[in-house]
Amino acid sequence: RRIGDIYASSIMTNNKNVETALSYYERAILNVWNGEQMDASLDTDIAAAFEAGASLALREHPKGNEFGAHWVLSMSASLGNSQCCADEPVLDELNGAAHRILGQPIDMRQSYEIAATKSRDALEQKSNLLLEISDEQVQQQQQHAVLRDALRRRYLRHLTLAMAACRADPTSSPETVDAYIQDGVKVAQAIQEESQSITEDDRDSLVELYTNIGIVFKERSQNKSLQTNEGILDQNIQL
Repeated sequence: RRIGDIYASSIMTNNKNVETALSYYERAILNVWNGEQMDASLDTDIAAAFEAGASLALREHPKGNEFGAHWVLSMSASLGNSQCCADEPVLDELNGAAHRILGQPIDMRQSYEIAATKSRDALEQKSNLLLEISDEQVQQQQQHAVLRDALRRRYLRHLTLAMAACRADPTSSPETVDAYIQDGVKVAQAIQEESQSITEDDRDSLVELYTNIGIVFKERSQNKSLQTNEGILDQNIQL
């Protein structure tokens, strides 16, 4: 039933019937009740439905962007109440986008920071798992390396979003931004040095990261009370 709702919603989206498409996405997302929320294997399908529906709602809600943002937050809250997709950072990422549309910088920052934390934890788990695989298990190593690279890219995206959100929120901590810069540089360097290939999307992500870092440095150069730590200023940041 859930897959049918997702399929139907995609057809409605292609036919530009956005309101009907959103209703099917809502059915797919909320189909976590009646005990189904206890099956963690459903999280991937439900998270995918949420991502597709939320992206559509934020972009093309027939009543406007603010209605789309409220749709996203409502669906996310329902999933949170069911304890479904608790480890899926895409929910928090899209919550952040919704809060940005609604002009809520503190909530936006907090959502993106949660997404970054979940992405970091998933990357660390995968990296640790890779260390446990023996050199003789070549195929298994390669499979997990591909997954690790995907998690790196996701973490880089969420770090960049969190860093930008911190700049928009006057209550954010400069030390937190420093930590994002350090992690971002490390992840970017790992992508450049260890990935099997650098895609156009990778280049775009790297440019976006370093652009945000450059903006942080510029803003801090204009405000001595927010000068970045000396160690970070000395980082060898290269694209």
